[in-house]
Amino acid sequence: MTRDLLFMKTLAAENPSLAMCFHTFYDTAEARGLVLTLPARPETCSIMLKSRPEEGGLNFGWFGYHPMTGLPIFRTYGIAKYGGQVGEEYLYRLAALLQAEVYPTKNPFYMTVKRKADTGWVFLSIEEVLRVQDQWLALIEATRARFAAA
Repeated sequence: MTRDLLFMKTLAAENPSLAMCFHTFYDTAEARGLVLTLPARPETCSIMLKSRPEEGGLNFGWFGYHPMTGLPIFRTYGIAKYGGQVGEEYLYRLAALLQAEVYPTKNPFYMTVKRKADTGWVFLSIEEVLRVQDQWLALIEATRARFAAA
């Protein structure tokens, strides 16, 4: 079984309604020219939303499981490092859309959208991201256009 099937099967077994929403989102994203690809680390049960499947595609989001809680989460590692200023602006716009913040870090690879809670910084849930999927996909399209023009 490939890892993308593993992620989808695990999600479907644990949360069927979320899995259906994710599958619908996947179809919509794919129709807009985005791809879901596997991460480089084979041990993760996850999938990434990218601008293209090959190396160098912008990573607009990662869907997977939190290693400590086991809950499905969303993160955006890599786009600030590989997308430069356009990638960083994407993160800040996404954070505003999700009513969250960009996690401050010295290494731009680890810049991601998180929420500050009483217990510290927490990753966003996949449900939170999918609730604003139309606006998020519009933001991705605008970011792709800006990146192509840069």
